[in-house]
Amino acid sequence: MKVTRSILCIIITVAIVLINIDPLKKASASDYVKYCLPTIIDGTDYSKVVSDFEFVKNGFSGIREDENDDVTDKKNCIEKNSPNHLKEPNRASWIELSNTGSFYYYAQELYYSCGPACVKMALKYLTGTTYLESTICAGCNTTATNGTTFSDMCTYINGEQNSNYYIKKTGATKDTMTNDLYNGIAQWSAPPIVGLQESTTLGWPFNLSGHGVTVYAVKSDKTEVMIADPWAGYVSMSSTNKWYSKSVDDVYTAYSAISAGYMY
Repeated sequence: MKVTRSILCIIITVAIVLINIDPLKKASASDYVKYCLPTIIDGTDYSKVVSDFEFVKNGFSGIREDENDDVTDKKNCIEKNSPNHLKEPNRASWIELSNTGSFYYYAQELYYSCGPACVKMALKYLTGTTYLESTICAGCNTTATNGTTFSDMCTYINGEQNSNYYIKKTGATKDTMTNDLYNGIAQWSAPPIVGLQESTTLGWPFNLSGHGVTVYAVKSDKTEVMIADPWAGYVSMSSTNKWYSKSVDDVYTAYSAISAGYMY
C-alpha cells in the first residue's frame, strides 16, 4: 500500500511539472544571442589601455582613407574573388569561424589604434600568438596623426602568417562586399576587417569618422554579421558594445561613407 501511494505521489508530481511547461514557448532574441553565438574571449590587458579622449577629434579612432591600389594575390585572386558557391541552409543561422573558441577580443590601447587592434584579433586567431599592439603599430606604420591604412594592415598581416592571404578592396559593390565577408568566414575561416564610419543616428554604438572593426560570424542568408568593436573596450572595459550584430545593409552604408576599404 505504501509503495502504491509513493508511485501515486510521483505521478502527481510529474503531472504538475508537465502542466507548467509551455511547449510552444520561444527563446527570446537575447536568449538566441546568448546561447547560439560564439563565446568571445576578452584577452585585453586593460592596464595598457589609456583612454585619452582630449586628443580625439571628430570621432577619429585610427583608420584613414586609403588611396593605394587594392591589395590582391595575383596567384589566387580569381578564386578568392569568385562568387560564393557554398550551399546555404533553408533557414538562416549563424556561421562562425571554424575554431570560434580561439577568437579573442582585444580593445585598442590608443585612441588611434583600432586598425592594429583588429589585426591583433585576426593574428591571434590565425596563429595562436598574442602580438603586442605596439609591434603591430610599428609594422603597419601607424601614427597618432594619420592612423593606419588598410594597405599597410594587409601587407603586415600577410607577412606574419600563411593561413589566409588577405586582400584589400575599396569601392566594392554591396553584393561584392557581402560575398567577401561571407566567404572570409564560411570558406577561409579568417576574420575579415572593415573600415567604416559609425554614427549613433544610424544605429551604431559610437560616432567615429574613421574606424576599423573585425567580423567574426555571418548569417547564412548573408543579411547580418557579428562585429568585434575595439573602440568599445577602449571606452570602458565593461562596455556592452564589444561585440554586436549589424545588418549587411548598415555595414555597407558605413563602409561606403569613407574610402578606407575592407580586407578578407
